[in-house]
Order: sequence, then structure tokens, then C-alpha cells
Amino acid sequence: MIRATATIDPERTLGRIDPMIYGQYLEHVQPEHHCIYGAIQDEGSPLSDKDGFRLDVIDLVRELDVPVVRWPGGCFADIYHWEDGIGPRDARPARRNWHWHGLETNRFGTDEFLTWVERIDSRAYLNLNFGTGTLDEAVRWLDYCNGTEPTHEVQLRQQNGRREPWNVPFWGVGNEQWGPWEAGHMDAATYAEQLRNWTQFLKKLDPAASFLGIGSHSAGDPTWDLETLLHAGHLIDWLTLHAYGHSIHDGTADDYYPTVNFAVFFEERLKRMIGILDAANSILNKETPVRISLDEWNIRHLVTDPVTGKQELDRMSPRTVQDAVTAAGVLHAMLRHPDKIGMANYVFLLNGNGVILVNPEGTVKTPLFDIFSLYHKLMTGDAIDVRVASDTLETTLRAERFGQERQQVVELVDVVATRQPDSGAINVAIVNRHRDDPAEITLDGLAGPEVAIHELTHANPLAANTFEQPDNVRATTRTAAWAGSLSVPAHSVTLLEFGNERQ
Repeated sequence: MIRATATIDPERTLGRIDPMIYGQYLEHVQPEHHCIYGAIQDEGSPLSDKDGFRLDVIDLVRELDVPVVRWPGGCFADIYHWEDGIGPRDARPARRNWHWHGLETNRFGTDEFLTWVERIDSRAYLNLNFGTGTLDEAVRWLDYCNGTEPTHEVQLRQQNGRREPWNVPFWGVGNEQWGPWEAGHMDAATYAEQLRNWTQFLKKLDPAASFLGIGSHSAGDPTWDLETLLHAGHLIDWLTLHAYGHSIHDGTADDYYPTVNFAVFFEERLKRMIGILDAANSILNKETPVRISLDEWNIRHLVTDPVTGKQELDRMSPRTVQDAVTAAGVLHAMLRHPDKIGMANYVFLLNGNGVILVNPEGTVKTPLFDIFSLYHKLMTGDAIDVRVASDTLETTLRAERFGQERQQVVELVDVVATRQPDSGAINVAIVNRHRDDPAEITLDGLAGPEVAIHELTHANPLAANTFEQPDNVRATTRTAAWAGSLSVPAHSVTLLEFGNERQ
């Protein structure tokens, strides 16, 4: 039995949580992964409306209550020309998706995405083409979406059926330009200067819009981050952070602890970026400081190629309990720094390692659906201070990529808590990272008399939901008398609702 004590101080707040940390992500990747076509848009399907939107998907995403969605990528954004995806669908040009391969029909473009975002009652985050596009192209896209004066772009939007502006609030300026694989790869000084140049004109056109500049991969290059912030921080509102966990998912390795401990690695890197951000913000002295947007993150499943022995990305393997435990840990890291990180976008919302699986017959909620749903409902308001004393384990910590593992002592139990500002109600989230043993948790500072307990686990940490077994892994809910402590299962995520009575 693992043991831990969490001391919760409801009067000591860490900051107000921005619900946008529970955001999602879409990208035009390989056609066979059906992240957009065959999921959001499925023309000709009996489950779709006259515009080709899958109604079952809209209903399920509305149930998930997604606060913000990023599109069209990602790497695809840096080869995407928005004018290919507007106007009559049958007249749009098909292009090679020369980043991810396959054919891009452009039948799902700006107006389709923004219409869909309205229908799911969310907010849009558009990523500009900084790699193969131009400043002129970016400014005209912003005008097409948000403009009100009778310019060519505004009139074009109106001819395409949208009279009022879309008022897109979030605009990313580039994507992973530090990566040699990226269209428009450049060094930090070049990026920072071009970011400054682009953003000054974009802000003149729409001062109300919010702009995101690129931060380094997994906060691994403080020089890039500092260069970007000091050169263009006065014009941007967010610095982006991308972080991917990796697990071998073909039965060739016991990869449980390196996977779930990705959350520990992520928090280390998040703190590193926060340090850079604090230093830069003190120099910039802006009324509203730059915040972090974790606008790409997930736990990638890799399989071993039998010929080369290399690990290859498998986007079709379903999300597991192991992934849910990992994802909850990443959310905990963000919840501990609510004043610094205000947006995140999980990769992907639909299929392709997604929160929701979609096929021609229907949809399935993966274990991540319950994680995002419960955390978005319960872990909002004010983050409050929690001090945890937990049993530990010396185990493997993967610094994101294979070949970068190290041994490290980690706490097995992770606890965060929130307080609702109006009612004073306290909610607590608990992750037990131990693969095999339950944990006994004592919570100091909270009283009952009853507590609602939401719990996600399964006997098998690799258990998943499939179209054949859609409810194999689902969160359960029960009510119990509160006696000051709780036993939680191995490899589990547990959320507690205490109401507004506390000591």
C-alpha cells in the first residue's frame, strides 16, 4: 500500500485557472488517420447534415465542452494557403500535402472550421502560414476573418455566406520554426525579427486579436525563448510550448513508468520556461504579461519496425488508462502554475491519438474523454496550495525521447486542488502513478460530511475503449462519508467534490 498525505490550504490561492488549458487541436495529417475528413466532415454520410458535418461528432464535442480549438496545424499550417480553402467546394484546388503526404482536397477550409467551432460553442485559434506564406497573405486572412471595412477580403467573406466578422481571437505566428523538418526553418534571431515585423502589422489591423509566438521545443533552448521574448514580447500575448511523451506500444517493452513519468519531465521543463518568462516579463514591463500556451501535447504511441528496429509513430492505437494517468499528470503541472500557463491544445481531438474515435458508423469516448470532461468541470476557479508528502519510487524518467532516459526518484501520488470563487466549494484531483499498488491518501484541511468520488482506472493499465468495447474504461461516480482519508486504486485518476463545507 502506497501512503501519502496532502495538506490543503484553501486560503492560499495560486491564481485563477484559465479553462483554455483544456483545449484541443486539429491538423490535416495523413488521410487514413481521419482527423478531419471522415470525422468532422463526412460528406455523403447518413450521420452528416447538408454541409457534411457529422452531427454525432458535434453532439459529443459539445458534451466535452471544448474551450478552444487550434487549426490547421501544426506543420501543415506552414504549407497551407488559406485562399485554397474558401468559396464553392467543387471549385477549390486539390494540393499535395507535401508535409504529411497524401492529397489535400481543401473541402474543409476557413469557413467550415469557423462554422464548426461556433456549432460546438468553442473559440478558434488559427495558425498562420509562416513557413511558405507571406505577411501579405497573413494580413489578408486576418482581414477575411475579422475585418469590417469593405475590403476585397471582407467582401469575399460576405460573398461566401458570412456577413458578420468571425472575430477569431487567437492567431499563431509560425510553428516549430526551430525544427529542421519545418517549412521555413530558421534560427532564433531570424525568427524573432520576422515575428516582430509580422505582428506589428497584424496588431494594427486588429488590436483586439491575441498573437502567439513560438517557444522552444520542450523549453529545451532558453536562448531561443529569451531572444523571441526580448525582441517581440511587447507585441505577442503568448509563448508556445510543445511537449510530447513517447511510449512503446507494441508489447516489446514494459513502458509503464517511463510513460506516466513524462508528466514529471514536463513539469521540469515548464518551470524552466516560466523562469525565462518571468525574467523577460520583468524587462518588458507589460500591463498584461506574456503567458505560456502548451499548444501541442500528447503521449505518442510508437511501434518497433521489425526490419529496421526503429520506433515508428502509430496514430491509430487507441488511448489507454496509462495515457489517462499521464495526461492527468500533465494537467496537474499546468494547474500548479495557473498565472503562467493559460492555454493548451491536446493532439488530437478526433482519431489520430484522439480524445474521441470516429468511424463511419459512430463514435467512441476514449479514457481521455472522461479525463478532460471531469477536469474541465471540476478543476476550474482558483488553484489552491497543496503540500504533498508521498512514498517515492526510483524509476526510469524519459526525457521525452528514447535514448534520453535517466533514473530519478519520483513521488507516486500527485494531488492538486481548486476552490470555486462563488461557493467556496473545494475539488481535489489525485493521481496514483504506481502501476501495481493502491494508495492511502490522507487529506488535511478538508471536512465532509460527504464527498462525491469520480474514479478512472482498470485492472489493465493498457486497457482502452474500442468500437467493439466502447465502455471498457469509463469513469465511475459514487458518494461516500468523508473520514479524512481515501484509498485509491493503482494506476488511477480520482477527483473529489467536497461542496462548500470545510474546516
